[in-house]
Amino acid sequence: MSKLPPKWAWPPVIVAAVLLWTVVLTMPDRNLHVHVLDVGQGDAILIQRGHQQVVIDGGPSPQLLIEELGRIMPFWDRTIELVVLTHPNADHISGLLELFERYQVRRVLYLTWTTARHCILSGGSGSRRAMP
Repeated sequence: MSKLPPKWAWPPVIVAAVLLWTVVLTMPDRNLHVHVLDVGQGDAILIQRGHQQVVIDGGPSPQLLIEELGRIMPFWDRTIELVVLTHPNADHISGLLELFERYQVRRVLYLTWTTARHCILSGGSGSRRAMP
């Protein structure tokens, strides 16, 4: 077997180094970060600490929500620990449709209004009644 020239060894080493530094630089820190996402007329908030993320509402546009999350979250992290839906208006819920397709969501918390004065906090392992 013939020996490859040394110039052929450098490109794989450079590619490996770039990939390694990309992963290292996108590693989340242990600080709490709150991002108000630009998703158009609706609301969407990402709360992040370490490898854990909470998304509150999704805004009106699935594309804008996914773009914003892709800009902030590490490219290799496809798990969101909690999604909170504050109320089921289109400007808060429409963006979540694509989120459930692209990410594994562990838990969902949403409000179910039963009367004008009471609501039920649903999701997780149970529900509880709360006063607004």
